[in-house]
Amino acid sequence: MKRAFPEWATFAEPGYDVAGANTDLLECVRWLKRPALLRALKAHSDPWGATLANTDDLDALHPEVGGTVWNWQKKGNQLIPSLADTSGKLDFAVDRTLYENGALPDCANMFLLTGCDSISPGGAMTKPFNDPQYAFWQGAECHLLYLKGLVSLARAKVFNDEPREFCQTLADGGNWGDAWRRYFELESADAALTTLDEGIRRKKAYFWSLVGDWTLTMYPEGVARPQ
Repeated sequence: MKRAFPEWATFAEPGYDVAGANTDLLECVRWLKRPALLRALKAHSDPWGATLANTDDLDALHPEVGGTVWNWQKKGNQLIPSLADTSGKLDFAVDRTLYENGALPDCANMFLLTGCDSISPGGAMTKPFNDPQYAFWQGAECHLLYLKGLVSLARAKVFNDEPREFCQTLADGGNWGDAWRRYFELESADAALTTLDEGIRRKKAYFWSLVGDWTLTMYPEGVARPQ
């Protein structure tokens, strides 16, 4: 993601590049609390959020999200404020808790979400759009609205891909809409995808969607981009 900012090519502060199958929700929350304008969230996902390793230490997780938990766990005939039932997922419950507690840094976020179906509306295959359960807890939109997001580019299909030259287009001064369009241009010019054997892979770009302000750039108007 540093490719979008040439002047940050040597940036290497710990805690910004968090990776590995054992990355849990607690680590993800701490990552979100570090100021950063551009974020890539690359995790197995579904329409409701991004899957992470479980955080069993709720005594550490609850203070990290700000103390007051905006979610319930059912125990017998009681509802107890807790993230226990979503301790392995970045979803609406965690997003809203961070938002309501003012636990996020004072800066906007722009998201590239490469998880499968991360922008898909939950229940879209079985429910009409006016059903209360349609798009319930929609992951990409929750991240956008509750994590101080301005724009998100996300995938609505099970493909292990991301928009080619995305960061380079932003570094060159293009906006998010330009970066999305560039992916279509590159895919349409790829001769390797013209054979019937490639099947649905020829349409990878079609399964991406952009929500938020597509006109945003990485550099304010009038600010010269580093060369």
